[in-house]
Parts: sequence; structure tokens; C-alpha cells
Amino acid sequence: GRVVELATNCYGCHVLQKVLDCEEDIRLLIVSELLLGDPSQTLMNKHASHIWSKIMELMWTPPAPPIFAYVNKSLKGKWALLACHETGSLVVQHSLENFEAEAKDGIVDELINNGPAVFAEVAKNQWGSYCVQHILEHGSEAHRAQTLQHLLDGLLDFATSEQGAKSVTKVGGKATLDRIVERMCEAANG
Repeated sequence: GRVVELATNCYGCHVLQKVLDCEEDIRLLIVSELLLGDPSQTLMNKHASHIWSKIMELMWTPPAPPIFAYVNKSLKGKWALLACHETGSLVVQHSLENFEAEAKDGIVDELINNGPAVFAEVAKNQWGSYCVQHILEHGSEAHRAQTLQHLLDGLLDFATSEQGAKSVTKVGGKATLDRIVERMCEAANG
């Protein structure tokens, strides 16, 4: 009955984090109550986001409850917004680190496949740039390649943005750096 209230309170969130160390059936009750309403309410709360981060790191007895499938479904179309939010960004980063590849696909697709404007908004955002960096570190080969292509396509824009530059400098490997240098050496259009 009071899980959301505790999760969104600066002191209550510490109590819930401790309770998440208990038996699995108690953890499941907490998660169920967090999922009852609109998960984005707690995912973007500066206190409750710590609860979600802990939940994402928990191990469950197989078959694991479909927590992440439910979160993914409820946040469909909102992942880019979440990535650009101070605490929501942490949740996206934890998702990219801890979710199975299939669960990550929907999240990453929303960040990199909704057009250049959405990608640029995330990549140049104070919090979203960390999510782009996480894709470069934890994404599939295809996702890393798509992210790199976006960065190359808008290289001047990203390289001259405080946050975008962090993503550009995060790419690694000689072949990748060679592609960036090639792009930098291309003649300007117009």
C-alpha cells in the first residue's frame, strides 16, 4: 500500500533498498506495487530511481518475473525522454548494463532510430549523453555501428557541443578514429 510513497521519499527509499535484500516473495511484492501505477512516475523520481537501479541488479529464481518486459511496455515511446532526465538517465544506463539483449533492443531503438533530431537531443543533453556513451560501451555491434554513424553524420554539431563531444570522444579503436578523422577532413557543403 505505501511502497510508492516510501520509494519517493528521501528516507523511505533507503528502507526499501534494505528490504530488497530480503526474500524473493517480499521483493516481488515491492516490485508489483511499483508497477501498479505509472512506472515512469517512480523511474524519474530522484529517490525512487535508486530503488529501480537496485531492482535491475537483483537475481531472481528462474523463471524470473517479467519485470523488465512490463517496464519496457509501459515506457514505450518515453525512453528518450527518460534518458534526458537526471535520474531517468541512471535507469536507462542500468538497463543497458543489466538487461538481456532482447530487452535492450527496444530502448536503444528509441534512442537511435527515431530520427537524427531525437538522437541529437539525447546525445547533446547533459544526462542523455551518458546513455549514448553506454550504447557505445554496452550495445550490440549493430547498435554501436548505428550510434557511430549518427555521430559521424552530425560530427560538427556533436563535436562542438559540450555533451556531444563526450560521446564523440568515447568511441574507440583505430578504425573508428580513422573514420572520424576522414569525416573531419571532408570539404564543407555550401
